[in-house]
This record gives sequence, structure tokens and C-alpha cells, in this order.
Amino acid sequence: MVAVPFWVAYTSLLTSQGWITLMKNVNLTLYLTGIGLGTFLALALFAQLSGFLQKRFAISSTLMNRAVGWLMVATSLYQALHLII
Repeated sequence: MVAVPFWVAYTSLLTSQGWITLMKNVNLTLYLTGIGLGTFLALALFAQLSGFLQKRFAISSTLMNRAVGWLMVATSLYQALHLII
């Protein structure tokens, strides 16, 4: 999950700058609870909005799959050319 490395790095930054102190168990518990709850709510919101947008725009899944596939092929060809040249 992407959130774990992000929060490890962000917590290190905040602690090293002296903006937060997590020496007390209460502070650490509240901080970790906030991180967990905030991450869960953000992912739940993302899931709800993606379902809403999928229904709203009703784009053909075959068309979208082909478009993403061709984008990936074009990107890989571009990278291959950079490796060769």
C-alpha cells in the first residue's frame, strides 16, 4: 500500500523539523489513529467517486481498455527508442 511509505517519510520529516513530538504514548496513538482514519476516508472517497464517474460518463469499457493499451504501447516504444539512441 502506498500510504505506508508516504507516512513513514512524512513522519520523519515532521519529527526532524520539530513540528511534532511523538514521545508520549497519547500523542503517538492520536497521530497513528488520525493517519489511519484519514487514509481510510480518502480511499473510501476515491472508491465512491470512481464508481460515480463510471456511471456518469458510461464510457465503453472496450474503448477505454484499448485506449489505455495503446497509451502503454506508445510509452514503451518511446522508452525503447531512448534506450537505443
